[in-house]
Amino acid sequence: GMLLYSGRGVDEESLARAMDAILAGTSLRGVEDISRERGERLARGRAFLDALDREQLNRLVGPGQWYRTYRIDEDGAEVEVGCMRVEVLPGVRGMVDPARDPEQYSMSERDPGLLVRVAGRFPVTDGLVRSSQAVHWMAWDQSAEQWSVVATVQDGRQSDSEALTGIREPRSGASPRGSITVLRARERGPTEPPAIWPVPDALLSQPVRWMLGELMVASQAPPGIYAWYAVDASSGRPDLT
Repeated sequence: GMLLYSGRGVDEESLARAMDAILAGTSLRGVEDISRERGERLARGRAFLDALDREQLNRLVGPGQWYRTYRIDEDGAEVEVGCMRVEVLPGVRGMVDPARDPEQYSMSERDPGLLVRVAGRFPVTDGLVRSSQAVHWMAWDQSAEQWSVVATVQDGRQSDSEALTGIREPRSGASPRGSITVLRARERGPTEPPAIWPVPDALLSQPVRWMLGELMVASQAPPGIYAWYAVDASSGRPDLT
């Protein structure tokens, strides 16, 4: 934490008590302790991912689930302001692009796996509404994945859309860790050059990330603090989560 003290309007006795309270709840740890703790959490997260099998993943398949957000108006009534639908189903990689003709799928687009579709609409600020359509696919063995997210911010009759596409290729002789390629394009603005990242250890695929809570409960994961890397939706970079 950070404490700013201007030297005006605060007596020294009150400041001393505040500092004592802050320090009482503060523990000082060395870099080695922090690094070791992070390593233990990542190892726990990696073990959880390694234990997932096709049978566990297939149990996620089922009817789509609706999630709704409400606010209380001035009369005390609930008013729906946003909603989201999450659907889990088996599918092939090519289904990430709904515009693709299945008859034209390439060999890699026919790869089977788990598909998570997410559609949502939520207010951002007064007058601004954000809607999104996302499709996330991964191979049953979690070795590869691809996802597409199209988000649109609507302000009255004006709108601005952004598309984010991610591809994680499996490990190979040329790329022992595998790679993540993220492409971002905006309706109003230039297309950014693709960002390419090496795959970090203990990476959460997008479908597993969406269904993580359900998977941990179903698999009876041991109690503890878990850590993973996951691709950040705003930066497109794999970050620790």
